[in-house]
Amino acid sequence: MRSPFYIMLIGLPGSGKSTLMNEIGEKSPETLVVVSSDYYIERAAWMLNMTYTEAFPVCIKGATAHMEADKQDAIKNRKSMIHDQTNLT
Repeated sequence: MRSPFYIMLIGLPGSGKSTLMNEIGEKSPETLVVVSSDYYIERAAWMLNMTYTEAFPVCIKGATAHMEADKQDAIKNRKSMIHDQTNLT
């Protein structure tokens, strides 16, 4: 059995994090968990007909909780993870 892996992709918007994540996911035979608060915020923004910037203050707390739950589940079940996170600072 192959050990699970953890890859952290953090950077500016449009820098290729999600593109790289998708390429890794396509080549990886393991079950892969994507850990990303951005994913939840983007989804909520779409559902609320808002921009990411508008949805961020409304959704960040819940998005962070979802991300943490996904991370803990992946650790518990020994699944590989990719952490995809925007960071402007």
